[in-house]
Amino acid sequence: MTPYTTPFNSLSTKEDKIQDGIVGLLKALKLFDINKGYKFITFAYYRIWQEIEKGLTKDPFIRQP
Repeated sequence: MTPYTTPFNSLSTKEDKIQDGIVGLLKALKLFDINKGYKFITFAYYRIWQEIEKGLTKDPFIRQP
C-alpha cells in the first residue's frame, strides 16, 4: 500500500500526508552523509515513510491495535 491510500486514518487528508512527506525529505537532506555509502534515495525513502507514519499515528482519536 502506498502512504496515500492507507485506510486507518480517515481524518488525515492527502495534503497532510504530503506535508509530512516533505518534512521527512527535509530531515533526510539534513541528516544524509555521503561518506556512509548509502544512496540518497534509499535514505530519503525511509525518512519520508517514517514521517508519514508518525503523522498518521499522532491523531489521538484513532487507535491502532
